[in-house]
Amino acid sequence: MPKRILMMTSDPKSNQSYGIIADFIMRNLRQNYEFHISINERSYGQPKDMGHYWEWHGGRSKIERNSQIMPDLIGMIKPSALITIDDLDSVGNVHSYKEKDLPWIQYFPIDNHDINVLHTSEGIINASDISVCMSKFGYDLAKQHNVKIDKYIYPFIDTESYRKFTKPNQIKEVVKFKRSNGLEDKKILLFVGRPGWRKNVEFLIGAFKKLSDKRNDVALFLHMDFDDPCAEFNIYKLLYSYGIPSHLICRFVGFKWHSGIPKRMMSLLYNVADVYVSTHGGEGFGLPAAEAMATEVPGVMTDCTTTPEFYQDEDGEWVRGFGANVAQQVRDHNVQRPFVDISDFVEKIEILLDDESLRKDMGKKGRAWVLKNCSVPVITRKWKRLLKKIDIPKARIIG
Repeated sequence: MPKRILMMTSDPKSNQSYGIIADFIMRNLRQNYEFHISINERSYGQPKDMGHYWEWHGGRSKIERNSQIMPDLIGMIKPSALITIDDLDSVGNVHSYKEKDLPWIQYFPIDNHDINVLHTSEGIINASDISVCMSKFGYDLAKQHNVKIDKYIYPFIDTESYRKFTKPNQIKEVVKFKRSNGLEDKKILLFVGRPGWRKNVEFLIGAFKKLSDKRNDVALFLHMDFDDPCAEFNIYKLLYSYGIPSHLICRFVGFKWHSGIPKRMMSLLYNVADVYVSTHGGEGFGLPAAEAMATEVPGVMTDCTTTPEFYQDEDGEWVRGFGANVAQQVRDHNVQRPFVDISDFVEKIEILLDDESLRKDMGKKGRAWVLKNCSVPVITRKWKRLLKKIDIPKARIIG
């Protein structure tokens, strides 16, 4: 009988990063494990058979889910191990309700350079039996400051779905998409993500205003829900206040943050893009940027957290994209965060826009990096090795 694994994370059927990661793990390891999942967003009265996992009532709030329901859920499922895929501050009380001999693997991002935040989270990291970070940046930062993280494993990237279009019918799709959106003569900048405070979308819109004032051959595609409840600013008002012509800002009208779009359409969107752009204040990994790299689209992002490992080679040269300089560090939502230098950000976008040969070279190197580090076979092997090394009764890594 396969070992049972209980997961706590986002809905695998949604387009949320944690849910996507959970679905990947369950699909690729279901031959050896029986997966059960307690979903953060919704609750059900009875467990549902979803094919490659069982979905259980998780509670509509973290307090309800953790303190009231989870002990009973663990008792019913009797898992061999618990895996949480979430922010560190969302799993702080897991140790209080799980059985002591139930191994707990936590998989989490570190999305900032703030040492105080890292040390505040140290107790949560140490509470799990195995701690796995989502980036080399996070792992190295913790090691540098004597916070023990067992290893890092990148989230997977579907390199078969996300790849450069080369067939005539695929290229026709790109041409048709651009024509239908009035973008035939434009070079496309693409951002994919929710407009939460950490993404600094207001900087991106300001940078695009500066760029579009200088040249008339660019458009910005914002793949986001303008009415997303996590948005810190009203996106419509931001665009209006900058006076950016509406035909230069593109999006999927009617798109909702929780629903996603078919992978085929996302692949088309990446193929339409010339440069991926993000003025983020820190990423724990950055799935969209990596998906763009898999599609041979180089990018420009704030030079912090995971940007160097995405875009730099071993010598620190920018070979797969550019990191834009940081103008200043500020305390934002109680975390020290970088603000990008908008002038440098725009300048590096222009370097890529004006040099097709450089874009192609960086794009090819970007895909090679993703294939080596984040492809489905690579990440599947790492998770298989991790779970095989667990000594279930003693909850430790062997070897």
